[in-house]
Amino acid sequence: MNNNTRFKDSKLEKICKSIKLPTLAKTEDIYLDMLEIIISQQLSGKVAKVIYNRFLELFENKYPAPKTLLYTDDNVLRSVGLSQGKSSYVKNLAGFALSNDLGVSRIESLNDEEIVTLLTQVKGIGRWSVEMLLIFSLQRPNVFPYDDLVIRKSMIDIYKFKTEGKALIAEMMSIAEKWEPNRTLASRYLWAYHGTKKDINKKNC
Repeated sequence: MNNNTRFKDSKLEKICKSIKLPTLAKTEDIYLDMLEIIISQQLSGKVAKVIYNRFLELFENKYPAPKTLLYTDDNVLRSVGLSQGKSSYVKNLAGFALSNDLGVSRIESLNDEEIVTLLTQVKGIGRWSVEMLLIFSLQRPNVFPYDDLVIRKSMIDIYKFKTEGKALIAEMMSIAEKWEPNRTLASRYLWAYHGTKKDINKKNC
């Protein structure tokens, strides 16, 4: 993706000038990435990374092969910081991986909605989780995770929305239409904006 892409949105483009996004690397392992996404749900980035690394240390070569993970005692998983729910969810994914092809080439052959439909069959994986995979692992260009809390906070701050619930989502979706077919890149700028907005505001951007 080109960080110089224009969004037909003067407010977002003004913010983009103050932000440099890191380069993303495409995934080599869908299953492993989804495990990390499950573990990171509802946690800060730093906490999630610590728990994920402890989780990997439980397994030979730091790789939780599906069959091995499926038969790992829940108490062992919880000892590294996984909640009871997440212990169940990672095992659900392991079981799914044993009976479904999650190879990169197979997943790459599917469109965004087909990937969402496939992976949300797994209890513990919702649409948001799959959208994170689409954005960061598969680098699909036009994903807009409107349910993401940071995306929502950033848009409320930038566009001064006063609505809530379905009305807020409708306003967000309307703005996001301007960004097509580059909504993924726009979303990444919104995440970055949330982390740097104090500095941006000081520059009157």
